[in-house]
Amino acid sequence: MNQEIAHLFQGEKSLGSYFVTLQSMWEELDHYETFKPCQNDLVTYKRKMEHTRIFEFLARLNDDFKLVRVHIRSAYALPSLNEVHAFSQSEESKKSVMQQYSSGIPE
Repeated sequence: MNQEIAHLFQGEKSLGSYFVTLQSMWEELDHYETFKPCQNDLVTYKRKMEHTRIFEFLARLNDDFKLVRVHIRSAYALPSLNEVHAFSQSEESKKSVMQQYSSGIPE
C-alpha cells in the first residue's frame, strides 16, 4: 500500500478525486497498522501522521498548486489535513473563475 501511495500523483484527477483516493488508501493502511502507541503518545503520533500526510498530499499535487504548497509550508502552525484540502479547493475555484474571466466567458 505504501508503494501505491508513493506512486500516486494528482495527474488528470480532479483535486477532490485525488484527495478521496489518498484518504481511502491511508484509511486502508491504518487498518493494517500494527504499531499502537500508548495513550500518552497517541496525540503526538496522530499529529505526526497527519503532518506526513499533509506533505504527501502537497508534494503530489500538480504544478499549478505550487503557491498552495509554498503558503502551507510557510505557515507558522501547520493546519490540519482537511484545512489544507479546503484551502487547495478554494485556490482551485479561484483559478477556475479567473480562467473563465480571462477567456471572456461570463458566469
